[in-house]
Amino acid sequence: MGPGSKVAEAGVGSGFMTAVLAYYVRPDGKVYGYDKREDSIRTARRNLELLGLNEWVELRLRDVSTEGFLEKELDAVILDMGDPWNALPSATEALRTDGILVIYVPTVNQVIKVITAMKGAGYVNVRMLDVTVREWKTEPNEVRPHTWINAHTGFLIIGRRTIRPAAQPTE
Repeated sequence: MGPGSKVAEAGVGSGFMTAVLAYYVRPDGKVYGYDKREDSIRTARRNLELLGLNEWVELRLRDVSTEGFLEKELDAVILDMGDPWNALPSATEALRTDGILVIYVPTVNQVIKVITAMKGAGYVNVRMLDVTVREWKTEPNEVRPHTWINAHTGFLIIGRRTIRPAAQPTE
């Protein structure tokens, strides 16, 4: 993703990821942010205006799992929602061939469902990253991770859309 990219995000929440995406697609690109919660759309819009990035974003109140994305031939789709496997058909339809799908989920149970759905839909180069956040102690003579931490882990699953091969005839 970079200048000129067309990207959709479902599950905008506060708009943090939306803002990061808008920053990178400028000056010719566009981010299409979807959420089924009106309060999330309001919060994201307010935050984007504060950051001066709303020019590169269109926010839509819409459930992509049931209503789909309005755009086609997107360079990337990011899903940050509780049941992203249900939005996978819509995301696949919205992506261009060779487009990138990125999904964030916090549990291994969700990872299994996502990877199964992505491989079933013909995605290739599917990989998973463990995203762990841990705080560090920053004393001048002691820079290291805190001994006792309250950490959170999430998972990013990334894959590339391909043309789904035609079913092979059975004998």
